[in-house]
Amino acid sequence: MNCMTCFSCFVKLFTSSKLKLLFVLQDYLTVVKKPMDFGTIKKNIEDHVYTDAEEALADCQQVFDNCFLYNKPQDDIYFMAKQLEAVYQEKLKAFPDHEPEVRVTKTTKPAVAPKSAPVTSSSASTPITPTTKKSKEDVSSTSVQVT
Repeated sequence: MNCMTCFSCFVKLFTSSKLKLLFVLQDYLTVVKKPMDFGTIKKNIEDHVYTDAEEALADCQQVFDNCFLYNKPQDDIYFMAKQLEAVYQEKLKAFPDHEPEVRVTKTTKPAVAPKSAPVTSSSASTPITPTTKKSKEDVSSTSVQVT
């Protein structure tokens, strides 16, 4: 078995759903008090749950900590997790020490009715002009400034 096969198995285990994991490891929650997996981390990133990189990195470290807490040092999964953690820590060194601050500001603009050409009814030859009500609410737009 080559290294990529081991890595692939490891990633599949830690990105599987929590229900599958808990079914196989029924005592997991008695040992691990804060379960976390890479699938959840990925979803949290996609859903913009994290407010900064530190939160995501803490969850990544939690995956490793849980693995080392639950498994024995002589287990294959423990060994593979140690190797992956070493690669993870090495990759983190390439990131900047300081996360740039992102400021989100909201601006308001008055609502503008869309311009459209008159529509002709198929049953009549008179043009039908769409009527639009102007909204009293302002339309918000968001701008992001990175410092």
